[in-house]
Amino acid sequence: PPAVDAEQTVTGVPAGSTVASDVYNVETGETGSVTFDQPVTLVFPAADDVDTDMVYTMYTVDPTTGALSDPVECTIKLSGDSKVFECQTTHLSKFIILAMVPVAEEELPEITENPFVDVKSHWSKDYVVDLYSQGIVSGKDATHFRPDDAITRAEFTKIIVNAFGLEVKGTVTTMPFSDVKAGDWFVTYVDAAKTAGITAGYPGGIFKPNAQITRAEALKILLEAAEVSLSGVTASEFKDVKQSEWYAKYVNYAAANAIVKGYADGTFGVDKNITRGETAKIVSLML
Repeated sequence: PPAVDAEQTVTGVPAGSTVASDVYNVETGETGSVTFDQPVTLVFPAADDVDTDMVYTMYTVDPTTGALSDPVECTIKLSGDSKVFECQTTHLSKFIILAMVPVAEEELPEITENPFVDVKSHWSKDYVVDLYSQGIVSGKDATHFRPDDAITRAEFTKIIVNAFGLEVKGTVTTMPFSDVKAGDWFVTYVDAAKTAGITAGYPGGIFKPNAQITRAEALKILLEAAEVSLSGVTASEFKDVKQSEWYAKYVNYAAANAIVKGYADGTFGVDKNITRGETAKIVSLML
């Protein structure tokens, strides 16, 4: 198990959250910051009587100030006879897990203003507020949207399912992909997306739910869900979009309809990971 740092204090616990774990110091013994290109899974012990109706979020703890950042939703799994938290991260640091009571959809108040302090002056503000007001997106916590953070394939799929009103089953009995399990928070959304034919996953029957999604992949899922006609669209002028590639027709449509613009160097950034702010923009513009 990861080492407990009993001396580390934390500050800025979000309103409505309670501490659900010790502070854990996860390190490899290497000097300097340790980061990963793709998310890795961290496993932390959970109490046997852990309340599975709560939402559990892992935060990075600043070792100097104790400030919390980079919230990531965790899942509860069985490991042998014990329950554990499984959380994704792209770096090693000190971490703590907080619990919050989920808000039922019918209890959500009417949204009259932007609650996210980190998008008040961000270019994506109008798009984020538009989707938030419709109940399509939520923040990483009550006051932060994290518009510049990357988004996972599971998170993006949930947004698309919500945005286009795809049918979501109450219970999924046959798993849509081998790496999507019954206890995963996203299982019903991924199942809905596969059933609707807007995502087929990867060879080998996997979906890679916790991998970050690229700009090209995001456009494909978005435009398939929107059921637009992709024929007869003028080829885009992006230098990195080859018209022979699978993603070209999606980029062509998005560019022709001012859904995307690309970068100053004339590229689209096919393999770049799409951010939460960029996601809000393309979804908002398609609705």
